[in-house]
Amino acid sequence: MRSRRSQPLACDSCYHKQAFKNVPQSESSDVCEIDDPTMHTIIDAMLDNSGKWRTSGMNGSGTNCAKLRSAPLLAAGQQACAVVRVLTERLRAKEHPQIELLELRHVDLSQVAPGALAALWDAVLECLSSLVTLDLEHCSLGDAGLAGLLAAVRSRGPAVRLRFLYLAGNNLSARGLRLLHDGLFGSDGKCSVLGQQVQGIGLTNNHLLQCECAGAGEAVKMLVRILHGCPALRIVHLNYVGLSDAGAAALLLGGLAKQGPLLLEQVFLKQNDGIASWAQQHPGACPRWAVLQ
Repeated sequence: MRSRRSQPLACDSCYHKQAFKNVPQSESSDVCEIDDPTMHTIIDAMLDNSGKWRTSGMNGSGTNCAKLRSAPLLAAGQQACAVVRVLTERLRAKEHPQIELLELRHVDLSQVAPGALAALWDAVLECLSSLVTLDLEHCSLGDAGLAGLLAAVRSRGPAVRLRFLYLAGNNLSARGLRLLHDGLFGSDGKCSVLGQQVQGIGLTNNHLLQCECAGAGEAVKMLVRILHGCPALRIVHLNYVGLSDAGAAALLLGGLAKQGPLLLEQVFLKQNDGIASWAQQHPGACPRWAVLQ
């Protein structure tokens, strides 16, 4: 079957454009085929040049970045496996203490074996000792993939410095929300290391609450606890997460209103019909941090 046109794997930086000059086009698919030497060049450029360009905003002003993006079609199957394998190898070959943000987007991690993913998370957390932000948006991580990531974070204990975890568009369900909740709180109910220090969580475009119905609000309760129980939490992205029931929205906002002051600055709740319905029924009652439009 002929594939649709896809953009080449990209590092979003002028320092990396040379790596794509000789990437061959497949005659049968219009999709770029990246061999191992080129993949090594791309990822080495991403890692070694991270100190030459920086980001700002909620991730922290002046953060050293390493960014790797791929169109979903290109990153399917063996391509995603190659990205994970080579990135793991290069991280193990040389530590990069200068990197504070790792952005790995649109790489289909659902196609990668659990063992290979576990090796990647271990390499990321061990070799990027200054890592503050992990951005895995649109990587098809799924609930099982999130479980592996959180297990790796938990195993590192106090050595983990993560403050921002972005997981938008990763096919997470209510089970994924439970996994995140349990990763932020220990079995004793107290915050884990990650729960104590996390400042930003991105969960947009995951159907976390789509199965919510009358009498089944456990997922909403977990979400409320995450927003309340993580003392440093400032920003949360919850656009389009399936809050389609007005009762669930009332549970969320009403429960939060009763819990006292929060450090939250912004909770994005766009494209959730239940939230919009609740706001219309309770004009002027939304918390200051709720972003609805």
